[in-house]
Amino acid sequence: MDAQKKIHHRYLCGGLTKLKASSEHTDTVLVVGDCSFPCHRTVLAAMSAYFCAMFSSGMRESHDKVITLKGILPVHFEKVLDFLYTGDIELSYDYVVDLLQISSMYQIQALQLICEKFLAKDLCVQNCIFNWKIAVSYNCPLLEEKAFWHMTENFPELKHSKDFLEFSKDELVRYIDADHLNVEKEEEVLQFVTSWLENDLERGEKCVIDIVRHLRFPLMEAKAVNEIILHSSCIQTSSESKEYIQKALKANQNSLFPGMELSSKIFNPRKEHALVMVDGRRQEVCCFTLHSKKLYFLAKFPYFSNAKAACVHQGDIYVSGGSDQQNRMVRFVTEQNRWENCSDLVEPRYFHAMVSVQDFVFIVGGYSKNAAVNPAGIERYDPAKNEISAVGLLAMSVGKMSATAVGDVIYMFGGCVDHYDYLDNEMLFMPTTFQSFNTKTNVACVLGCVPSITIGSQSLTVEDTVYVFSSNGNILTLSDDKTPLIVHVLKSFDQRHFRVVYHQGCFFILQLAAPKFNDEVLVLSWNHQTKEEYVLLWDKLPRTLLDSHWLKVTIGKQHLRYECNRR
Repeated sequence: MDAQKKIHHRYLCGGLTKLKASSEHTDTVLVVGDCSFPCHRTVLAAMSAYFCAMFSSGMRESHDKVITLKGILPVHFEKVLDFLYTGDIELSYDYVVDLLQISSMYQIQALQLICEKFLAKDLCVQNCIFNWKIAVSYNCPLLEEKAFWHMTENFPELKHSKDFLEFSKDELVRYIDADHLNVEKEEEVLQFVTSWLENDLERGEKCVIDIVRHLRFPLMEAKAVNEIILHSSCIQTSSESKEYIQKALKANQNSLFPGMELSSKIFNPRKEHALVMVDGRRQEVCCFTLHSKKLYFLAKFPYFSNAKAACVHQGDIYVSGGSDQQNRMVRFVTEQNRWENCSDLVEPRYFHAMVSVQDFVFIVGGYSKNAAVNPAGIERYDPAKNEISAVGLLAMSVGKMSATAVGDVIYMFGGCVDHYDYLDNEMLFMPTTFQSFNTKTNVACVLGCVPSITIGSQSLTVEDTVYVFSSNGNILTLSDDKTPLIVHVLKSFDQRHFRVVYHQGCFFILQLAAPKFNDEVLVLSWNHQTKEEYVLLWDKLPRTLLDSHWLKVTIGKQHLRYECNRR
């Protein structure tokens, strides 16, 4: 929000607050229980799609001066009304669900989003099922997604919960269908389902065949399955279910039984959230699973590379350039655990940056060994067509910057014109330029300076908020007028070389050139909502080199075969 809008917003809210307090110019009265609330239709219509439609419908309510609202309490509606006029709301767990219900019922999107974020910030094993059901009931996509992730990630802890026994058939099917359900063996899901079936025999007998069709029997061992279903009366009394299970156990995608319909999904292994380390110097690719904390080898990186760039785009990893093969670009297909070549870069680069924006990958900045000047061109790669093209020019050609995007705009932080060695202290005093590139207009500009060291920084975007992590521990965000501001300083953090990844409410700061074998590998975790810091011991992490990249993706469990126990 720029300065003019801030002034306008402050005076507008101040004026509306006075109008509400004085009841001047009110043109309707909302009756809730035994309380009456004089209101202005314009304010109601501006903040609520429900009231906007009501007042323009031509029906009786659009003309009535008194409108009765049912099913809500006056004490809760008063808080909602205060928010509509002032934008201020004080939330509490005692009544936030009531406010969420009201905002959903009357389509007050701003308040609904605020309530969703309030509940989402404290999701845990104990409340994720409750919050998921609330989110589904009141059509809250943000809360629904985050709560469902907690449910799938924490299946080992939740599978014996009584809350699951109250699931409807559709809720149960959606849960066991989730690709990210965190299970070691598919037989655990069958055991979970039989508990649900046996808890209510009448319900279970009615829908047993509909549910077992969603179980991934081709991935189970027949002996274990037969042992489990032997103790399920619902399955034993359903000949159709028993026949289906025995055939599904023997089925594969290339050999199906005549007349038997099988969903392709039951052949797919589950996926797991993981951090993938791409090491260009050793050409190693390792995968660290975020729930089980295990390390696996993935497909070998296809070329020797130092000072490369990398990013995640639509679930796959893209890597480009480097000091040895400056024009090369490759893609790691996570679904297949393999690397494939992409079109070459237009300009040779190393110590540059890559950013995912909408349907494209953008390549910006860096240095070149083959040219007298730094590469100024901004390149756009189209994965659908495997085409790369120059689309603009940097306002200032630098390398070793960090970059991230909000909407259609790429923001770039710091870097330097000259190629300084990583260990050169002079790099700490280089100009900290802050620039941007609009991917729609192809216009670049310098926005100012950054109040911190930004050579070797890391920047990420979370829910449209930019976070920049500096090597001296400063964490910055962009204000409403796009000014970088320091919002937190990490304690005892001073790392020249590090990577940052974000996962479910926390940033994980991973050092590069980690300690040698048998030394501890400490990872710093920072919660951007509570500002709390934690030191985690992830002793499975490999020893990383300065060129290594850490990127968060989801990996199919069929690719997690070769466990790595060395560092």
